[in-house]
Amino acid sequence: MNKGSISIIVFMGFVVLGLILLIIKTYQLHQEERFGRLENKVLKIISEGNQTTDEIQKILYKNRKYKKLPILINRFLTISAMIDDEQLTEFLISQNADVNFIYDPFYGEFVTPLMIASDLGHIKSLKVLLKHKADVTLLNHKGQTALMHSCIKDHVHYSYYNILNSKINDLELNIKRIDLTEPEDFNVQLEIIRLLIEGHPDILQIKDSSNKTAYDYAIESGEKKIINYLGGFK
Repeated sequence: MNKGSISIIVFMGFVVLGLILLIIKTYQLHQEERFGRLENKVLKIISEGNQTTDEIQKILYKNRKYKKLPILINRFLTISAMIDDEQLTEFLISQNADVNFIYDPFYGEFVTPLMIASDLGHIKSLKVLLKHKADVTLLNHKGQTALMHSCIKDHVHYSYYNILNSKINDLELNIKRIDLTEPEDFNVQLEIIRLLIEGHPDILQIKDSSNKTAYDYAIESGEKKIINYLGGFK
């Protein structure tokens, strides 16, 4: 075999390799576009709030063989905790959503559905998550538990909270945090704290990256009822 033939073979090899890489890249882009389309479609249904689970179930069934579907279902569970939709939370868990899924909106600043529900005072979704064994001992990027989230008065400094109060994929979602100045809402938050501690009193001993416990956060918040309640475990 002469040099010319070898050069042609090498050239053809590079051409084939290039075509293979192009096919792989095209497939990856198609999968990313599909992911985005599915996410937007479900989020639109959630934002409209009409027959939510029935419509989502049809979409999930139609795409049941899609490899990235479990990731989407987990993300939808996070959204469900944000809007405190008890029925949707229960439905997504029945579709194998991970109750301890780590939502990472800013690459390294993450929360779980339970932390979001605790933070926003969303007791309906929180009860469903706890019923399905959500882990109350998990820590976020600052070493904080869901209990700490429920004891912090000012949440605005959290990056993910800015997401909660803004549009998600250009859709308006009904995301609200309870008002601790309202007695009824405050009692809900106190009940959330009780539920998080129930059966797990050891979480009161957990310290975050700044060496604070849930009790320390309660002291900082100045909410006497929460301080007194947590102080009863000392």
